Amino acid sequence: MQPWPLFAAFALASVYALGAGARDDGLLKGVWGPRRRISAAAGISVAYVFVDILPELATQNEALRQAGQGAMLFAEQRIYLLALLSFVVMYGIDHIVLSRREQRRGNIQQGRSDPVYWLHIAGYAAYSALIGYLLTERLERGHWALGVYVLAMAVHFVVVNHSLSEEHGVLNCRQGHWLLAASVLAGWAVSATVTL
Repeated sequence: MQPWPLFAAFALASVYALGAGARDDGLLKGVWGPRRRISAAAGISVAYVFVDILPELATQNEALRQAGQGAMLFAEQRIYLLALLSFVVMYGIDHIVLSRREQRRGNIQQGRSDPVYWLHIAGYAAYSALIGYLLTERLERGHWALGVYVLAMAVHFVVVNHSLSEEHGVLNCRQGHWLLAASVLAGWAVSATVTL
């Protein structure tokens, strides 16, 4: 077993673990403020989707289509439909969180958890575990592929951490970021022991 995916999992988990305590009064205050950091991180994440993930989806879609010899329902679009479904589920969770923001304001200010908070954390934990699981697969494509993947996901996790801290306040700083860090490591552990 190669050690690189484990190192990568710890690097990504540390983004969650350390990111919730990040302060905006460092050396780059005023020059590289939180909005610019988040905007740059989001841009890098979106660029990664277009440069690496969409071509990978096309490759996987073709492999799935050939395996089923076109007999499957929506064989040409199945991978894209699954990706769209995943996007819709995450969007739906975010919509639930945002639509309940006013009702939850007291809980947020007092740092009390509620079902909406746990739904949000569970969604991102599953997502982060999948990213951790894919570390081993990325190494199979080469060290550069793994390095680019880790960089893109690390900056993406900065955006996720910022969003969760903005939405859930002290609760995310107290426990949410630790759960997400653990989910990345759990995803890697599954990939090291089980091939799905």
